[in-house]
Amino acid sequence: MKLELSFETTRDEHGVFDGRALAEHMIWTAYQLLTPYVNHCPACADNLFTVIANKAIEKVPRDSEGHPAGSLYATGEGEVRQKAEAAHLEAAHDSILELLREANANAGAHDHSPS
Repeated sequence: MKLELSFETTRDEHGVFDGRALAEHMIWTAYQLLTPYVNHCPACADNLFTVIANKAIEKVPRDSEGHPAGSLYATGEGEVRQKAEAAHLEAAHDSILELLREANANAGAHDHSPS
């Protein structure tokens, strides 16, 4: 038996699907799948989710400089797609910095501006 999950997200004005919104839906679903294993205890569910998430993150391929692999889902090809992705990342920049601040990350120590 195979279980398939589907998630709905829309493209922005640049033709790029918002990975943040998609990740939020996926995380919400994953968290709900874990809560029965800890008798719906919020603290234990948080801990179980964190351990599993960290193990999954460790498996993400990295390039020669140690940067994790990643991609955006966008329409178009070639230069059109590259420009759309760059515009999407530029538009997302301030909200990403705010999320990093919210997570108490040291967002000011290095620059995450789109290159």
